[in-house]
Amino acid sequence: MKIVRFLLLLLFAAVPGLYSQNNPDTISLNQFSKNNNFEWSPNSWKYNGTDNALYSSFDFDDSAWETTYSSLNENNLPKSGWNRTGWFRLNVNIDSTMLNKPMALSIYQGGDIDIFLNGKKIYTASVENSDNDFAIFTFTRTGRNLFAVRYSNPEFQKYFTAGFNAGFYIGFGPAEKRIESGVKFIRSNELQQSFFTALTLAFGVLHLILFMYARNIKSNFYFAIFLFLYSLNIYFDYQNFLSTNLAQQLTNLRFHRAILPFCQIMALRFIYSLFYEKLPKQFWILTLIVMTGAFFAVLKPVEYFSYFQIALLLIIIEIIRVLCFAVKRKFDGVWLIASGFIILFIFSSYDLFIDLDIMRQFGDISNGYIFGLVGLFFFMSTYLARNFAKRNEKIIEQDKIVKEQEIQQKVLEKDNERKTSELEEARKIQLSMLPSCLNNFKGLDICFDMRTATEVGGDYYDYIMARDGTLNIAIGDATGHGAKAGLMVASIKSLFSALGTNLIITDFFHRCTEIIKNMKLGNLFMSMTLLRLKNRNFILSSAGMPPILIYRKLTNDVEEIQIKSMPIGAVTNFPYELREGELEPGDIILMMSDGFPELFNEHREMLGYDKIKKYLIESAELTASEVAQTLFKYAGQWSGDSAQNDDITFVVIKILS
Repeated sequence: MKIVRFLLLLLFAAVPGLYSQNNPDTISLNQFSKNNNFEWSPNSWKYNGTDNALYSSFDFDDSAWETTYSSLNENNLPKSGWNRTGWFRLNVNIDSTMLNKPMALSIYQGGDIDIFLNGKKIYTASVENSDNDFAIFTFTRTGRNLFAVRYSNPEFQKYFTAGFNAGFYIGFGPAEKRIESGVKFIRSNELQQSFFTALTLAFGVLHLILFMYARNIKSNFYFAIFLFLYSLNIYFDYQNFLSTNLAQQLTNLRFHRAILPFCQIMALRFIYSLFYEKLPKQFWILTLIVMTGAFFAVLKPVEYFSYFQIALLLIIIEIIRVLCFAVKRKFDGVWLIASGFIILFIFSSYDLFIDLDIMRQFGDISNGYIFGLVGLFFFMSTYLARNFAKRNEKIIEQDKIVKEQEIQQKVLEKDNERKTSELEEARKIQLSMLPSCLNNFKGLDICFDMRTATEVGGDYYDYIMARDGTLNIAIGDATGHGAKAGLMVASIKSLFSALGTNLIITDFFHRCTEIIKNMKLGNLFMSMTLLRLKNRNFILSSAGMPPILIYRKLTNDVEEIQIKSMPIGAVTNFPYELREGELEPGDIILMMSDGFPELFNEHREMLGYDKIKKYLIESAELTASEVAQTLFKYAGQWSGDSAQNDDITFVVIKILS
């Protein structure tokens, strides 16, 4: 509730322009709806400097009292003088539309205050305890209503010395409307305060960390201190808006005035650290001028602040001079710093234009300079990070020169690592060209998987869906391993993508043989099996590949289809055979490269097809992916610690429906 309690203080009292200059004869609810900022003027108060409880009475005759201001500053004190305590009375006429409507009474004071409505106390607060900064009340009578205020401020001279008012302001409006708009105002300022204070502090921590890692770069340290100070400056600047009474506002304003000169001095120290080897004498002269101005600004935060701004202007002029010096000397990256200050100047001009009534405030943005600071922080941090990186580059370059002899001794080792890395990259590229397990074909569960040997593999698998719904699946094994085998795989993939669905399988093999022979790859061939599957009917052919195994669920047995033939690229017009068949739900087709059946164990025994058939029957109830993983598991158990000397590839197709 505290945010609601002091929102009206800000809406009605902190901004004097919210008060109407003329009191209406009779106040109606319609006047509030027409003018969101309507308030009766505080200029028409009746005042008496004596203290008497009868002054709160509705029927008391105050016609002999003087008319005065309630703000109480040195230029508008009551003619009878101010003796620390006094009574103020104000008559307000209301019509029937205001009767029994919830009203919010906002209070902004620097002392002790008691407020009475028609003789009944509706609010009390002291300068030490002012948590309740508004009161909800209702008018219970039409026509004349009386506000009586007993106000006491024994320390009024303190406020006069600071250039502040020592009195009070009160105002009222429809409670719901005032609370809603006030909450929005307070939350907006609190959000801006939290965000920009935290952002500035975060930048400061970042540059302090950079300084800890590179203590020779002092500019990071000075910039971090500047940011820490400015985060405090921003906090107290916004806290001044959020003050709940004059005493708090004065305290926050003095903190702001006390911190601001150190921000400017540290900003100048930071700029000097970028472009000067030694600190110029004018730095100390400017520091003395600014600190002198700050002393008077803290003493009288309002009255003397304009003189303090002149001192700050000298700092700005000196920063501009240093930047011009840097531009003339063509310092690297000086344009980044200049850009940051230009952005800050543009947004600071927004504040100046508002103060001079040249333009109106945009939305809830009362402080424009903080947005300019974000731009300044960004460009400054970019410059420092860039400078940090360049210095690191120089250090790295020096290290390279020092270690040149050591590097020369390890050239061969590095070259071998490079070749290994290239082969690994080639293997990754090859694997990225191949499909993985598929489950997006109706009635089918398909998995492709491969375990390459220690270098680029020569195994290949792929699929293409023809326009008529025929699924074309290929598996192949190039002779040898390494880069040549990888080249053959890439060539066959291109041919399969271009011709795999356009030709009869045997014609496709013949066409591939012609193209490979024209490539003149020597004794480099490609064994390959091509399967076409549609509506549980298949047709296939093989060019030098191991047998295709088909697990038949109805018989719980494995059918072997072996086609003896030459690999692609070996013999022109070789008479390849075609085999056809039909599948049932639960059947599994296993296509594989010879790396699996020809796998040796530690006793130099070959795995063979009989064991593979057994493995396939044992895993028949699994998914296609699980079948492949189970076969790889068996392969690992069979080979033991023996190194894999050939690629192992599986294509598992399980008929679901």
